[in-house]
Amino acid sequence: MNEFLQMILQSLQQLTIIDMSLMSLNIILLLFSKSIFSKKFTSATTKDTSFDTRVKLFRYVNVLIIVLILFEDVFVPVAQHSWLTKIIAIPLIVYIVYLTFYVLRYIIRKRFGRSRELNGKTKFVDTYNSRIFSILLALFLTIFTLISIIQLLGFDSLLHAGGMIGFIGVMLALTQASWAPDIISGLIILNSDLLNDGDIIQIFDEDPVIGSVFKVKLFYTEILNLTNNHRIMLKNSKLRDCTIHNLSRFASARGLREEQQFNIGYEVTESQVVKMFANAEKEVNANPDIPIDGQYPMETRATKAGDFAITWSLFYYIKEVQQILLIRQAVRSAVIEAARLAGISLATPILHSRSALKNEISPTVNVVPDK
Repeated sequence: MNEFLQMILQSLQQLTIIDMSLMSLNIILLLFSKSIFSKKFTSATTKDTSFDTRVKLFRYVNVLIIVLILFEDVFVPVAQHSWLTKIIAIPLIVYIVYLTFYVLRYIIRKRFGRSRELNGKTKFVDTYNSRIFSILLALFLTIFTLISIIQLLGFDSLLHAGGMIGFIGVMLALTQASWAPDIISGLIILNSDLLNDGDIIQIFDEDPVIGSVFKVKLFYTEILNLTNNHRIMLKNSKLRDCTIHNLSRFASARGLREEQQFNIGYEVTESQVVKMFANAEKEVNANPDIPIDGQYPMETRATKAGDFAITWSLFYYIKEVQQILLIRQAVRSAVIEAARLAGISLATPILHSRSALKNEISPTVNVVPDK
């Protein structure tokens, strides 16, 4: 047992200062990776799945580097410039470049981005300029990483290195149809200031969807569906083809002007409809849990006169757009209750049934048979 421990100690003495420094650095990064990447250099939060995946990836790389160093110097003492050393250096280079990218991107977003108040916290969101600089930074660091790895593997000649980079350039050119439109569309969205993180939008693709913009990313935009409480990943190129209503951008200081329509029969007078909506407005304003702006009274308008009923519209203003679905449901419920108390039917009336209409047009004739 003592001889085994002595062998281990002698092997540990083979560790150089560089090896000890690398191991110490990776141990520190392993212990504090979650704190480093939680709020400082990335936009992700500790509750995001992407954040957990990124932290796990960093920790796996740390553990891999430590294991490879120990394996090389303790168990397999080989030459300093062996292939195992190069294998250790490759993930270390990628890790350092990856870390550098997030640090510099954080600085770029803070310098060229836009500060915005989201859920009571100040957050820096991307703009056209910050996204351009981030793309250029990613391109530069990718080329730098490729050249470093190529030189590390022994391809010192410009022919080998240039050929490798040229091959990658050809692959990017051949696949540009799958990624270039989304990047360009994302830059156009940011440059036009069409929408930003935290905006409440309504998009019309196949079905209308109301959601909160979570993040405009490089290839796609992440939207939180307010109805079903799930996230929608929509390609930037496809998002530009959709009809987008940005509900967070008010046309006036009053806020968002909402409209709800109700079909009421012709037998109900205008005064009865106005009184019914007024009672519903009192119920809504009396409820403190409904974030509706009571500074401006609701408006009642007859917006359509159809064959079966009159379409009455109720207009009101809201500023808490995040609660738009709650407000709609509350107003609709108040109108239904007020209509029930007033004895007014909100069902679309039917003029005649098909059988009754047929009898009016072709009355039944009693035929007396000949005797």
